[in-house]
Amino acid sequence: LIRKRLLVERGLRFPDRLPHEDLFFTYKLMRNARHASIDTYIYRWRQRASSLSKSFTRAHVDAWLAMREDTEQFLNTVGATQRERAFAARRNLIILENFDRKAASAPEDVRNYFEQTIIKRKNLIKSDIGLIEQSEISHIYYPKKLAVKFGIKISENGAETNGGKPTSARPFYANIADKLRTKSPRLFSYMQLLRRLVAALWRRKAWTGPLGVLFAGMVVLSLLPSMEPYRGLIWGACAFAVAIMATAYLALRTRQLISVISTQLSQLTANAEKDRRQTRAQLDAERAARMRDSRRDTEAVRKLIEKTTQQLADKTSRETRDAESLLRAGIANAAIIARANADELKQQINLLDVVIEALSKTQQEQSAQFAASAKQLKSDLFETEKLTRSRLKQSHDDVAALAKRNLSRHVDILQGQIDILKKTSVAIDTVAAL
Repeated sequence: LIRKRLLVERGLRFPDRLPHEDLFFTYKLMRNARHASIDTYIYRWRQRASSLSKSFTRAHVDAWLAMREDTEQFLNTVGATQRERAFAARRNLIILENFDRKAASAPEDVRNYFEQTIIKRKNLIKSDIGLIEQSEISHIYYPKKLAVKFGIKISENGAETNGGKPTSARPFYANIADKLRTKSPRLFSYMQLLRRLVAALWRRKAWTGPLGVLFAGMVVLSLLPSMEPYRGLIWGACAFAVAIMATAYLALRTRQLISVISTQLSQLTANAEKDRRQTRAQLDAERAARMRDSRRDTEAVRKLIEKTTQQLADKTSRETRDAESLLRAGIANAAIIARANADELKQQINLLDVVIEALSKTQQEQSAQFAASAKQLKSDLFETEKLTRSRLKQSHDDVAALAKRNLSRHVDILQGQIDILKKTSVAIDTVAAL
């Protein structure tokens, strides 16, 4: 279980599309986290013959090189100690040893690519071996056979050679210590503690040497027969001196430990401040990116609105022009129809005048005929004159009434057409106003 806050604050991420991606992630997590372990199995690893961990391709070789570079950058960033760099170098060699075993059963092209890549980068293996041999973990196992396989010369005591001179050497008792560690790990731990104590005293021989000589002299003095009465006092003084030396050593070690802790605390504080600045810079960059995206989206929306508004304006203008064209066409058609109706009305009025004139002529001719008949009949039929005149008068009245009725009917038709023209004119005015 890993706290999300740790991953966010430290920027820990798995790389994309690389085999063994946990090698880029796990050591960074362990370096930055307070961790605890449990003795319970909480998951099981099911392995398949065709799984990625069983295969070996060129991508694995490239991933090893990328992992080395990533590890070096991380160690430089956190200000790693020599011990941490030595363990990182040991891990590089162990992973390379595992790849070497897999390359033996890999396709020939992959095997050749792996060997050529390692031969071109012998200096990386030399550097890793040098880091291990010059550190305090030089007694821990690391794959020396790789150096022999790829032609890297190593001295008999395990150190890399540089022009025939070993860069570092194991102590003369290293082989005995290896055997003792195998047979009795507990005794080896005690002897290792004693070795460290002696080494610490030897490193401070400038003042531990005189004190040791003084202590040995007091012991020799207490063994003289003449000093037998004072032997207890001498041994007590020696014990007191040992206690004082132990107290002084513990005080010195405590002071050194406090100094180391203070230095580490200062380094952690500086790293935390650096991480905080980096996180703040990253957050500022993300905020600026979001603001740029927001401004870009706003500008895009504004342009879209302007484009849509322009399209609507163009469409409205086009529809307005079409409506005006239709209106003008309608007005022109109405004017043509009105002119046609006016011409037709004039023709009808002229026709009515002709009819009225013809009726008048007909009436005059009929009156003359009736007068001539009356004159002829007046001499012959006097008795029937009145009857004839009454009939003539009745006929004249009928003809006049008939003519009057025809004229009235034509006038009504003309008045209806005039009303239609007036209504058409009003409609044209209304359309023009709209």
